[in-house]
Amino acid sequence: QHYEQLREIFCGKPVSIIIDETTDKKAHSVINTFFSYQNQTKLISVDFISQVNNVTVGQLVLKTLVEWEISFTYSYLIVSDSAAYMKKSVREILQPVMSQIQHNTCCARIIQLISLNSQDTQQLTFRFMPLPNTTR
Repeated sequence: QHYEQLREIFCGKPVSIIIDETTDKKAHSVINTFFSYQNQTKLISVDFISQVNNVTVGQLVLKTLVEWEISFTYSYLIVSDSAAYMKKSVREILQPVMSQIQHNTCCARIIQLISLNSQDTQQLTFRFMPLPNTTR
């Protein structure tokens, strides 16, 4: 029943895609895929994969869109961390098929790398600067 409710919300719609790679307790790679449409964001897929790279991520996104009957011709926003393989996946796998796709990366991975490289994470401070208000 939950799956059918999700299909009613997202099937065939111009969704935003949020994708994130993590590991489970046994260090297996897991790709979580979320769809967002009209202020509703839901986890729609949890995939365990043996190798995480630009090709496997790109194939997973394409497979998921086909399963949910979502056209490749919509303008898409895909959100991921800033890992190199995620950027390469969008650039080399998804953009050739979905020319309208826009990739927005978050800074979570960068902050994680900084904190891992910090000698003393308690002394690590971040200063956030206000961004200029611009119109595109």
